[in-house]
Amino acid sequence: MKTLLTSTALALITLTPAYGDSQTAADPATNAAPEMATERAANGTPMHSPFIDSKTANAQAAIIDLRASDLIGKRIYTSEEEWSEQSVDDVSGNWNDIGEVSDIVLAKDGSSEAVLLDIGGFLGIGERTVAVKIDALEFVRDGDDAGDYFVVLTADRATLETAPEFDESKIGAWTSAAFTETKDAANRTKDKLAATASDAKDKLHNMTANSSAPMEGFVMVDADKITAEQLDGQWVYDATGEHIGEVSEINLNADGKVSDVIIDVGGFLGMGEKPVALAYDEIKLQRAKDGDELRVNVNATKEELEAMPEYGS
Repeated sequence: MKTLLTSTALALITLTPAYGDSQTAADPATNAAPEMATERAANGTPMHSPFIDSKTANAQAAIIDLRASDLIGKRIYTSEEEWSEQSVDDVSGNWNDIGEVSDIVLAKDGSSEAVLLDIGGFLGIGERTVAVKIDALEFVRDGDDAGDYFVVLTADRATLETAPEFDESKIGAWTSAAFTETKDAANRTKDKLAATASDAKDKLHNMTANSSAPMEGFVMVDADKITAEQLDGQWVYDATGEHIGEVSEINLNADGKVSDVIIDVGGFLGMGEKPVALAYDEIKLQRAKDGDELRVNVNATKEELEAMPEYGS
């Protein structure tokens, strides 16, 4: 027995360092990773918490006004004059009951976009669903029933009769495959038009850059010697000398120099013209040898200019 106890004691002494190390590594009180510091408000709530503390003044002022569940199903009354009273004991004799709140439409950011009203049965007005902004509604306390209120919309009969019916199928359209396909198709069309416009502009730039021969009886003029006032309203000619438009607008840069020229091309007798923008270095200016007549030339056809994007669109 004495020998057995001695052997056991020696074994424990031999294992003690390893056992102590394992305990130290596993002890959360001594070796736990330091906790990440979190900003907290005075009441202990994390500053960036997604939750709302109803005890704060800001929350009470901003969100504790109405329950959507209480508002849905409320009767809607109309008044032809804006209602200024804070409370009434009963339905006013100047109000008309036209329907009820059927739903509340929210934006993805959580804001209230519209309140849906089922109206009808009033003076022969057909039943239908319409949408109004929530700030168009007046909420009047019921003086005879604590916690209750009336919902009033300022509108006359003509306004109600012409109110557009709301298409409820539009709600949540962003989640539908059809919406996504339509959006993708629109983006593809936009990219294609942008590429076409870019190609047309590059072609026009290359053609114009190679145009240097003045028309008979004219000489080339340095663009820096022409003022914006002289250029405004001048006719524009293509490479063959055919009149294809006129300068309708001149844009200046921050230095007061002409940056681009707007040309009205096409149309008939001033109607149906399409404005397009050309950089100032994409036009060539010529002046008559024996006078002050000025000509604006582009080495492009009317059709090529008309294919460019419309200025201002």
